[in-house]
Formats: sequence, C-alpha cells, structure tokens
Amino acid sequence: MDYNIYSLKTLTDKLAEYRQAYYNDNKSLISDKEYDELFDLVKDLEEKLHVSFSNSPTKQVGYKAVSSLKKVKHDHPMLSLDKTKSIDELVHFVNKAPSILMAKMDGLTISLTYEKGRLSKAETRGDGEIGEDVLHNAEVFDNIPLSIPHDGNYVIDGEAIITEDTFDAINLKESTAYKNARNLASGSVRQLDSKIAANRHIRFIAWKVVEGSKLEWFSSRLDEAKEYGFEIVETRDIASVPVSSWDSHSLQFYIDEITAACANKAYGIDGIVASYDNVLYSESLGSTQHHVNYQIAFKFYDENHDTVLRDIEWNTSRTGQINPVAIFDPVQIDGTTISRATLCNVDIIKTLQLGIGDIISVRKANMIIPQIVRNKTRSNTYQIPARCPACGGKATVQDIFLECLNPSCPAKQQNIIRHYASKQGMDIAGLSTERIDALYSHGYLKCVKDLYCLKDMTDKIVPILGPNLTDTILDNIEQSKTCSLDKFLVALGIPSVGKATAKTMAAHIWEQHTSNDPLLACELIQDWEVLSDIGTLTSRKINKYFEDNKDDVQDLLDMLHIIQPDKANVNFSLNKKSFCITGSVNKFKNRAELSEWIERCGGIVVSGVSNNTDYLVNNDAESTSSKNKKAKKLNVPIISENELIQMTKDI
Repeated sequence: MDYNIYSLKTLTDKLAEYRQAYYNDNKSLISDKEYDELFDLVKDLEEKLHVSFSNSPTKQVGYKAVSSLKKVKHDHPMLSLDKTKSIDELVHFVNKAPSILMAKMDGLTISLTYEKGRLSKAETRGDGEIGEDVLHNAEVFDNIPLSIPHDGNYVIDGEAIITEDTFDAINLKESTAYKNARNLASGSVRQLDSKIAANRHIRFIAWKVVEGSKLEWFSSRLDEAKEYGFEIVETRDIASVPVSSWDSHSLQFYIDEITAACANKAYGIDGIVASYDNVLYSESLGSTQHHVNYQIAFKFYDENHDTVLRDIEWNTSRTGQINPVAIFDPVQIDGTTISRATLCNVDIIKTLQLGIGDIISVRKANMIIPQIVRNKTRSNTYQIPARCPACGGKATVQDIFLECLNPSCPAKQQNIIRHYASKQGMDIAGLSTERIDALYSHGYLKCVKDLYCLKDMTDKIVPILGPNLTDTILDNIEQSKTCSLDKFLVALGIPSVGKATAKTMAAHIWEQHTSNDPLLACELIQDWEVLSDIGTLTSRKINKYFEDNKDDVQDLLDMLHIIQPDKANVNFSLNKKSFCITGSVNKFKNRAELSEWIERCGGIVVSGVSNNTDYLVNNDAESTSSKNKKAKKLNVPIISENELIQMTKDI
C-alpha cells in the first residue's frame, strides 16, 4: 500500500481514538498487539515522510486528564517505553551495557513525592507532562508508606495495580463483572471518593526512584526503596554477566523466572522491561519525546486459538454458588495443552451467547489463565441449569450467579470441611481433599464438628487411611483445637472474609467486648462497616452468616480453645528492632511462622541485610551465603533462633 501524509493523519487519528477509549473510558477497542502494530506503522511513516502530528502517539504518553480531578504539572517528564516484540532485539539491547530485567506491570502509572519524609503528592502519568492529583486515594492504597526515613525530597514512580486474586474477590463481592484488573485499578485510582479506592485494595509497585537517592545503580535504588517500605517490582539483576554474552535462550530463563514469580503474587503483567543499571550512563543517553533511551519493553501477547465448545460443567462451592467451567477441544498454547476455562458467572455465558458446538477463541491471559475471549458462532442456545449438579436441589440465578438453594447440599458441606482443614483455614496437615472425601463418602465426616469426633471412631477410619496416617491426622486435628480467633474466623469460610478482614474483626471483638464468648460478641456487633476495610455488603454477609450458623459455630467453639491476644502474644517486646531471616529454621514450622512471632513481639522483619538491620537470624553462623557475607561486612550480628529467644527473655 502506498502510504502518504493523508493516510498517516488517518492512522494517527485512529490511534488517538483508541487511546482515548483505553485511558479515559477504560475500554479496549483493539488488542495490545494490534495497537502496537499500528503504533510501529505510524512511527515508520513519520520517519519516512518526516511529518508528525500533534496528536501522534509517538509524541504523547497516556491520557489527557478529563475528569474533575485537579490537573497537575509533573516536576519530571513521565515518558513511556520503547517497545519490541522480538526477544532478539531485547538481547541486542542488554548486550550493550550491564542491565536489569523487571516485570512490566499492567496497571496505572503513578508518581509519588515525599517531602521531609512525608507523602505530599501522588499524580497519574496523564500525557507525560500533565497528570491528575490522586493523593487522597494514594493515601488509602494497601501498601504505600505515608512516611519514610528520608529528610529531603524523594520521588518514586510505579504502578497502581489490583492483584488478580483481589480482582476475582471484588467481582464476587460486588456482584459485578469488571472486564479486567487493569481497567478496574485505573478507574478506582481516579475516583473522587477515596472510600471506593480503599475498598478495592490497590497496591503500589515501585519501579523507578526518580529523585532523592545518591546511589549510582538503578537496582540499588530499588533495594533502598524496599528498605523504606515500598513494594518493588519483581526484578532479576543480570548486570554481573559480562556484556555481549547474552543470547535469547539464557535471557528467556530469567524472563520465565520473573513471569512465574509474578504469577505466584497474582500480579498482572504484560511484558518485561530491560533497563541499564548505571544511572549516570542511563541519563547520558537522553530520551525522545515519547520514551527514554535506557529502557525497552519486551511485550507479551496473548495468542488466540479457535476450538469447539463441548460442554459447560457446574461446580457447587461451600457458599452454594455454582460456578461454570467451559470444556472444549484441547488446544496447545504457550507450550501447554488446555481444554478448560472458568466462565466465572452466568452473565459471561449470556454475553458470549454460548451454545454447545460453537466455535470459540481461547487464550491464556498474561500467558497463565485460560479464557474464552470470543464466540464466533454465537448460537445462544445454552440453557442455564435449574438444578444443582451435586444434590439435584433447586438452583436459581441471583444477581449474576447460579445458587444452590439446598442448605444440606453435600457439595456445600464437603467444600466447607475442605476449606476449614485447608492451609488457609486450620491447616490440619495430612487431611487432604481426597481423604476428606473418603471419610465423607463413608459417612464419618458430614460437617466440620465431626472432625473433632473422629478420634471416637478410630477403629473405623484406620481401614480407610491406615494406622500411621490415622494417628498423624488425629494428632493434627487435636492440635488445631488451640487457635487464634482470626484463624478460626477464616476457617469458618464466612463470605468475603479473608485473612485481613478476619484480623480486623478479631481485634475489634477483643477490644470492644471483654466476654470470653466470641459468638456472643459477633452477635452484638452488627455495624461491622465502621471498621476500615469492611463495607456494607460484607457487613451484611457476616451478620447473615452468624444468624444462619449460630448453633454450628457455638458447637465448634465449645470444642476449641480460642486464645485471647494477651495470652497469644509473648509478654515482652523486641522494641522495633529489625531482623533479616535466612537459612533453615528449627524451633518454628517455617520462616513465615518465625516472622509472625517476631512481629508479635514488636520486631520488624526485613528481606535484606543493610546498615539499618539490627540482626541476621541464621542457625548456621559460618554459612557462606550472600546474606551472611553482607552481615559480616556491615558488622550486623548473626544470631540463631535460640539466641533470639534468649535475647527476648532478657529484654
């Protein structure tokens, strides 16, 4: 095709339309891949024709602030990134100078400014020069430090995100069907009411220290930011490898590591960013009007594959919600075979107008989660079931979810028991889903309280589990009888109540009610939404749960020993001393348990050793690990678990 200035103007206007929809209306009119292909075409035409227009995406970044939020001019240009789809181009880039790799977070870019150690500004990127003032919302982000140990000005850029698991929980909690976590994060950050942002559990992931650090390395500045309390982007330092020695295979190893680490944290990412590590060298390279020259983004693209929808399975959860899963002819995507994809709710089935036998397009979102993105046939012939697949009881659509109305549904009971015994609940080791199902099918485990009666029928369950496993599981069940209130609340499986909410509830119960009866306290507290992270809908769900399950909860409480905080906490304080933990542990189940114990005693757990670290906890003081070496270099005392325990007794 013979492109000219007119066609360039047409393409530029089209991209401006897509950008307007994406950044201001939170709508994606085309895929990232299609957008980037058009972007590259416009860029090439501008270079060929020596012409560019004022609304060209190569000269502008992000969106124009059109909301009623206050517009602010940035103190530093907030430019975009040069992009590539070729790993060979990424290899060519990192072979020029020592580099680091970072996850490219899929959220809304935010710049934070601290003055004399206190958060004073929070701005969206906007068009790179003018953004929006969102300080009122940043102050309620889940993980932003409101003050840091820094006397001067400190400016840090990063991404406001909502994790994928939080996004799923919000869709369930608010009975909505938001399209993706990125759009929800963007819309939430730009709300006028900070309560909305607070309820969305937004996180700030830092990826660049702009001002306030004297360190000469990009990666060292991020490490320093981490010490200040910021959650930093997932990185891999490849600067130690000699320049010009990288190839696509060796680089892919680190890309896969970052991708897997982000998946474990439920971060949404859409690529990898390579950055030169030396700050002075990077600054010497300058920038274009669009992007800096010391970084490049290697973009991921989700490949769509056509297949045939064969069935929709329905699985009944512990809450009675019946969740649909699409079954389709297997397809190979990103090296794995997939044949199933969660449909989430009834609205998605209706929106896609699904029917068995339809030709559908599937992908792995962020190269991880199988999704149906399009239905080419749109027969719209699928009928939502009127009966629960587990019990045959009546099922009905409430809001956008199919619900089983039978309170005695066996699937509900089995899933309630599974959750109660799971690692997220009471963490009863050895009591796996398969073993729970086996005991349930034999009639020995019909509800949660039956767990604490299993010891009375040992002779009956030994043939099912074996003598050794039976003894182990019964011992672990007995140990679970002593627990904290927040752990018990999580194990109950109260709708919309996770670890954070349970801790808030437990603290409020013990603070407001001196009664030793937690159930009585829960019945007395009806206005849960007065607590910072509990909304009206969650409050109603909590109250309804205790109203509907009063007898069952009381039966469990009669069998358990709920430890009150003054008994659960050690009666001394580590007085805000900082501890880094490395190596294996002996006195505690794992490092997480040791970390929790240190924090309960008033200490602070840090991830790395620095001049500000008071102690490194390592049972092998002669280890040659990097943390031991650094501790010795900085004269940070290395202590064992036993020494830590003895030290706390002396405080």
